[in-house]
Amino acid sequence: RVTRGLAALKPGDQVGLRGPFGRGWPLQEVSGCDVVLVTGGLGCAPVVSVIHYVLRRRERFGKLVIIQGVKHAEDLIWREQYDHWAKLPDTQVLVAADEGAAFWPWHVGRVTELFGLASFDPKCAVAMMCGPEGMMHAAAESLLARGLPESRLFLSMERNMQCAVGRCGHCQFGGAFVCRDGPVFNWGEVKSLKSHRGF
Repeated sequence: RVTRGLAALKPGDQVGLRGPFGRGWPLQEVSGCDVVLVTGGLGCAPVVSVIHYVLRRRERFGKLVIIQGVKHAEDLIWREQYDHWAKLPDTQVLVAADEGAAFWPWHVGRVTELFGLASFDPKCAVAMMCGPEGMMHAAAESLLARGLPESRLFLSMERNMQCAVGRCGHCQFGGAFVCRDGPVFNWGEVKSLKSHRGF
């Protein structure tokens, strides 16, 4: 409905926006750190703003590591953008597809298999993840094994949000509401819920 409504707009039509709601990426708190972005599938879309934020303020951050995983090689969007980012100083791009293709120049396998190639200092790094919850769980475990503390692992927990103020319950996540208390949570907040249905 929303996409059709936006497509039907004409120049000069008015659009109302609500927000931002909830809690976003902790960009102010991670100044001086290496930034590791782990995304799966279309989880790359919500993280592009973080990439642009870091690149526009390059002097405030250490290395930028972008790790993207897709199910099928054909699923990768913004291929040219990944190629561009890979050429930038202090920026590393690692891409994996569970199923490759003849044209696929990157890794074939799980995205977590790339973590051994990622160049960052676990003592001064922060990881931000967005994508399928199973992938984020596996990524968090791999990053913890690399030495990142759970307080510096952040996950964007997407849920079907309706009211955006924590009243309707559509986005309830344990005792939290994604619209009000998230969508970004640190691993310490998420790990106790990982055995519940939906994670």
